[in-house]
Amino acid sequence: MTVKKAIELIEQNNKHHQEDIKLYDEVLKKYEESNKTRPPMHELAKQQQEIFLGLVTMIKKTKETQIQFNNGIVNLLTRKMELVVQDKVSGRRNQVRKLLSEGYKQKEIAQKVGSSLSTVEKDIREIRKEIMSKAQKDKIDTG
Repeated sequence: MTVKKAIELIEQNNKHHQEDIKLYDEVLKKYEESNKTRPPMHELAKQQQEIFLGLVTMIKKTKETQIQFNNGIVNLLTRKMELVVQDKVSGRRNQVRKLLSEGYKQKEIAQKVGSSLSTVEKDIREIRKEIMSKAQKDKIDTG
């Protein structure tokens, strides 16, 4: 299972939890409204109602907690996905840097690293920016 698919499943699960929470809110609201119009109950009926309302409230809170937990998992998976992409980009960029320094042309570099020419061009622009930035920093440090 891919990280993207896992995130989709978690978000779908959250949607179901949110639908359940709405249902529990409706149940609690109906009970609250019926208590305003209903005559006083016997003690046993009151206890049963309190137990029922307690269970509904507990289940609702459990769903809310599950959503928070799921959101935490989504954040971790998203961060992991970003790190994997960053590693992939930095690894390819290092290859491009090495091949460029060895005198290969951009088309040749694209073939060797298995990327498109536009990706290699973008990598070279970023490499040049890094070099310029480092040169300016060195100039400031020594100047």
